[in-house]
Amino acid sequence: PQAIHAFEKALRFGENDDLRARLAYCYVQVNQLKKGIRFYRQVLKHDPAHYDSLCNLAAIYQNMDKSLEALKLQEFAYNQCQTDPILLNNMAYTLVHLGRSRKAAEYYQEALTLAKGNPLILYNLAVCHVQKGNWEKGMETLEELLKIAPDHTEGWILLGNTYENLSEYQVAIDCFNRALKLA
Repeated sequence: PQAIHAFEKALRFGENDDLRARLAYCYVQVNQLKKGIRFYRQVLKHDPAHYDSLCNLAAIYQNMDKSLEALKLQEFAYNQCQTDPILLNNMAYTLVHLGRSRKAAEYYQEALTLAKGNPLILYNLAVCHVQKGNWEKGMETLEELLKIAPDHTEGWILLGNTYENLSEYQVAIDCFNRALKLA
């Protein structure tokens, strides 16, 4: 609330897209999404290539289950910067929600090339593989994740679920027990 008041006051003294974007971010953080969206749209009206606003508004839309709108913004941002692993991860996540798992896996792989060993991206790639029923690639990705982050509870749970789908129940139980110890 104090940051919102400060940014609103600063905007009264001078119009600035970066201030608007920061104010939008603050509104989103306090769950005032409509105001946040309104300010992000104002920024993009003045500066359609404002990278942070494109990415943040896309995230809001994705969280609101407006994946197509999110993807349009992400693609526009991607045309400006193709080396941002977080953007690539987010695009892949959106594509998974749109049922485009093959393209999502490509973006996850590209993101991992840029951010080697990133646990979040590895986990998301594993989820993508498992959702496609590509158990082997999913397990390989999870094993890589768990070497880097052995305390990754969700990774152990997903690995357990994968083994359960393969009817390897004892290994699945071992994975679930490992996850329980971490919880």
